[in-house]
Amino acid sequence: MNALPGTDTTAHSVFETHLPLEGRRQGKVRDVYSLPTKAGDRPQILVVATDRISAFDVVMPTPVPGKGQLLT
Repeated sequence: MNALPGTDTTAHSVFETHLPLEGRRQGKVRDVYSLPTKAGDRPQILVVATDRISAFDVVMPTPVPGKGQLLT
């Protein structure tokens, strides 16, 4: 798997996202955004897989670097 140019996937974890979109919802391991639509278009969402991990319905305090990228 190739990383994006200029990114070091081992140095940073994506624990949460803050995109300039409305309707952000945060699940245990994914962030979901409602995308803007035009009249007559179907609603769309953006699902972002983060590096958060969950075990037994508890979000662990330490993310796993690269987990979200691997799942996507």
